[in-house]
Amino acid sequence: MFIFTWMIKIIDRLFTLACALGFVQIPLFINEYMHQLVGRQAELRLYVEAMQKSAAISNKSLEQYINKFLQSADIDFIQQGNLMESMVERFSRISDALSSLQTASLGTRPFVFMSHLDSAIFQSTFKHFTIGVPFTWEGAIYAIVGVVIGYCLFSCLRPNRSKIAQQQQKDKRQLQKSLDQ
Repeated sequence: MFIFTWMIKIIDRLFTLACALGFVQIPLFINEYMHQLVGRQAELRLYVEAMQKSAAISNKSLEQYINKFLQSADIDFIQQGNLMESMVERFSRISDALSSLQTASLGTRPFVFMSHLDSAIFQSTFKHFTIGVPFTWEGAIYAIVGVVIGYCLFSCLRPNRSKIAQQQQKDKRQLQKSLDQ
């Protein structure tokens, strides 16, 4: 019984530690995702600013400039207008997501992250993500949450102690009977 209890305690600690280490990856991943957003936003800003300069040359707003392409009879110009429109929309979505993540509090950041999740950026971030251990307050808080959740999960999953004790008593009686014979 002592060895079994000892092993359960070790497994309990390891499971809790694994959950804590898993949870500290969340702020690291979100920060890496934000780095991806910053890079993509910067690239799109260059294109949007170039389109704005082209529109200004002909005394048009960017929206008017794009609509000129979209209303053209030439399919090539229409496709170019669609491309320009999608770039402006993507720039707006990425800028909004980045701003929301940067201003989110510690408690709301994972939910803001999920609400602004872009699957292509997520996949790229995941592909290049390296696990680590953050030495920040945010990382410490996530570690504590991971410990609590890990402990609660393990408590729900571990074998029932009373049933184990009953089985051990039964095994002892059977062993005693076999030794008595």
